[in-house]
Amino acid sequence: MKSHRPSKRIPPLLFATLAASLLAGTAPVGAEETAPTSPPAATAEVTAQDKAPLTDSATVVATINDEKITKLELDRELEVIRQRFKERGRDVNDAQLEEIRGEVLDRMIRRELLYLASRDAGVTATDKEIEEGFQMVKARYADDEAFRKTLADLHLTEEIIRKDIGMETAVKKYIDDRFVNATTVTEEEAREYYDRSKENFIQPESVHASHILIKVEENASDEDKKKAREKIETIRKKLAEGADFAATAKESSEGPSAPKGGDLGYFRRGQMVKPFEDAAFALKKDEMSDVVETQFGYHLIKVHEKVEETAIAFADIKERIMEYLKKEKVQKQVNEFVESLRSKATIKLM
Repeated sequence: MKSHRPSKRIPPLLFATLAASLLAGTAPVGAEETAPTSPPAATAEVTAQDKAPLTDSATVVATINDEKITKLELDRELEVIRQRFKERGRDVNDAQLEEIRGEVLDRMIRRELLYLASRDAGVTATDKEIEEGFQMVKARYADDEAFRKTLADLHLTEEIIRKDIGMETAVKKYIDDRFVNATTVTEEEAREYYDRSKENFIQPESVHASHILIKVEENASDEDKKKAREKIETIRKKLAEGADFAATAKESSEGPSAPKGGDLGYFRRGQMVKPFEDAAFALKKDEMSDVVETQFGYHLIKVHEKVEETAIAFADIKERIMEYLKKEKVQKQVNEFVESLRSKATIKLM
């Protein structure tokens, strides 16, 4: 078995492990997810305007015993955060990144402390594990060009990635051996959590609907609005005479769901603009709406299925609750362990 000691750290853009999720915390079972947890899409482009300067490879921002974290490594982490938000349509400026710089650096220190503990315990990654991890990283990208572009943007090399996969794999194995495998949750604990958190286990009312949209631009003239209204009324009349809704949507809708026959899938209250939501939830199964006006234009909505609000039975959610409670226990243990490591280490912030 060959030991791999990384000289750099891989940003979460390229590889995420259980260790990273433990350090980041967990969310309650049944809670609504508010942000994606997967790495940014492989095809994301980083423009010169968006990209943070990643040039200072020598300046040290922190030391943990004899190990160093450089400004370049910290800037990489911050750049990944910027790009994650950008992919969700939110821009993050330098001032906002500066506000979380300390928090991100602290996370990097925690990660290094865990790695040092795994190394001291003799836990290492095998060549096979590193190669499998590397191939998983590459598989996230559309092609080699997209992969290499990301490496260049973040001042990374394949060698650094392989070394860092070794670090992350060792930490994961160490956490699994010391905490995950030794932690259990009983069905009684899960039942107690379910009983005191029943509001988290309600399946909200939802509908499965399709629509046909005739767009109206924000600054459209009265004449353009009139033409759009006439067009949607003509379509409504055609449907009332027996035309197939999906076929008509493919032919006439100006919305992005047109190729799918206008199918929007299932959605809950709060996921659509208010006028559209109100109309959809007021319809019965297989019923079509009158013309509905929203900020996007004029719609015709057809509901295919309606699902009433229901409580999720304990038997249906038990395994997920037990999984969450186990993660919560492990998280607490890891946090306490990291704090004990911190108290024994020599940590300096520059």
